[in-house]
Amino acid sequence: MPLFSERAPFKLTQDYWDVLGGWNSAEGLGVKFCQMFEMAFACASAHADEIATIIEAAVLNLTMNPREAKLAGDGVRERLQMRGSPNSRAQKSFVMQLVEASLVLRDRTTYDMLQKVMNGYQ
Repeated sequence: MPLFSERAPFKLTQDYWDVLGGWNSAEGLGVKFCQMFEMAFACASAHADEIATIIEAAVLNLTMNPREAKLAGDGVRERLQMRGSPNSRAQKSFVMQLVEASLVLRDRTTYDMLQKVMNGYQ
């Protein structure tokens, strides 16, 4: 199963974004979501090596293929790389691009399949 083959950065449906009110909501929930997402991304980025090592170990255990495990780990490291310092314009722009890409890309088949198999829902 291609665990890291999703094109969307994360699952964010248009319905959920509409509930938040999008970018221009009076309550600012879309903007608040992005601020919280930026903080969470910075936290994950600070621990990218540890996360990637766990992924590498899991893939190696499943496949017994060191090359595939290293590729998976390197992919995680790349995806969690900061694009600027926390709260910088570059990092804020990157987070907004991730949100936009998640709303636009509909190819979340692996994630949806895992949700259905593991939790019984999509």
